Amino acid sequence: MGKDNKNSNSSTDVKYYVESLYSLNDLQKLMSINTIAAFKESGLKCDPSVSYTRILFYLLLNSIGFYTTFFLHIESSKRLLEIAVFTYFSLLLVLTIFDKIVLKGAALRLLLKKTKILVSTAVNWKEGTFEIKYRQEGKNSQEKVHAIPLGDLFYTDGECDYVYFKKEIEALNHTLVSLDKTD
Repeated sequence: MGKDNKNSNSSTDVKYYVESLYSLNDLQKLMSINTIAAFKESGLKCDPSVSYTRILFYLLLNSIGFYTTFFLHIESSKRLLEIAVFTYFSLLLVLTIFDKIVLKGAALRLLLKKTKILVSTAVNWKEGTFEIKYRQEGKNSQEKVHAIPLGDLFYTDGECDYVYFKKEIEALNHTLVSLDKTD
């Protein structure tokens, strides 16, 4: 997998490295970061409220867990412990509904002029591709996939060919903007 690094001395800096080209988690994390950066560079706005909502829910869940672990004793405050556990799982249910029903499993939401696009990313190990899945929010539109071969995205030393990736995102950008015009 990968190609020889021929751009290491060029004026265009490739931004990200991966420790192991065979680590699914490392590849997924790196490409998710690169995807958000490339969308921003290509002029698309990512909706920060999606991330902030998730952070808020995780903060609340961790606060409840911290409080019950360090300040509640089972014998003396059984009722308060029941309330804390009920609140924890209720918030977890709301977070799950938000992720699975409202966002349909998307990692981010792009804001266009007329519509919002839900985007998720995945490394498809079986096909050897990095997939950017997208669909219009609020419509019963089919999820579409933009697949990029992993061998074209990385040099053999683990350096991401960000210039090539940016070109792929620019091509996807035109498709997403056309979805906004057909709305």
